Amino acid sequence: MTLVVSWLKIAAIEHRAERDRQNRLQADWLAESALDRAAASLTANANYSGEIWKLTPEEIGGSAAGEVEIRVESVDDEPRRRRIHVQADYPSEGDGRHRRGKELVINLTP
Repeated sequence: MTLVVSWLKIAAIEHRAERDRQNRLQADWLAESALDRAAASLTANANYSGEIWKLTPEEIGGSAAGEVEIRVESVDDEPRRRRIHVQADYPSEGDGRHRRGKELVINLTP
């Protein structure tokens, strides 16, 4: 009986570790996607300053919702450059949430 209980505990720990790894990867993918989204938005509108991008589980193909904060700012010394900051949370609420931040500097086309 002790052996079975030990196996069950190990299985639960491994399941949590795998879920944790998946959530971390999903947060990373959301951050990368947000950089692409911001770059495309800046191409369409040079005045784009960012947004809170909320994604449903269906949009992500996951079991939980995600949320990304996108901020765009000018680079002081170069008026045609923008710095994009993103911060992705997956899941957006609750246990097991992971947060990933990324940054990118892009040049706007004249």
